[in-house]
Amino acid sequence: MKLKKALLEYDDELTTFLDWYLETGSKILTPLKDGVHFYEGVVGTTLYRHGQFQVQLFTAPPNTIVPQHRHPNVDSYEVALTGVELSVGGKIRLPMWKADIKCDDSDLSRAHYSVVRVFPESLHGGRSGPNGGAFLSV
Repeated sequence: MKLKKALLEYDDELTTFLDWYLETGSKILTPLKDGVHFYEGVVGTTLYRHGQFQVQLFTAPPNTIVPQHRHPNVDSYEVALTGVELSVGGKIRLPMWKADIKCDDSDLSRAHYSVVRVFPESLHGGRSGPNGGAFLSV
């Protein structure tokens, strides 16, 4: 599967892990400790955690704003699934209009599996569309 990168491509450990995880169709391995998080209507479920790597699924109700925020010392990719707009550094990196367009050959959004890199200390946020939204944080 060819990833649709919304930013530059990187040749590093995190990018290698992202490619591996998205290609394997890994099982969901939600850890007992800190497996689910809730924040103002947004639900985060940890799908995988091992060593320095973690994959979380975030789902948000319709028209939810995720304010700009930082995660100290966290390097990540945000992977669009459906109904999300993602921004980094105050700039929209994955616009909502792309999430609203259906692929010609499937029932998926054109934004599905588009990725946005969020470097440590980067301000980032987003919003969900009128039907809610979901994305992975890797």
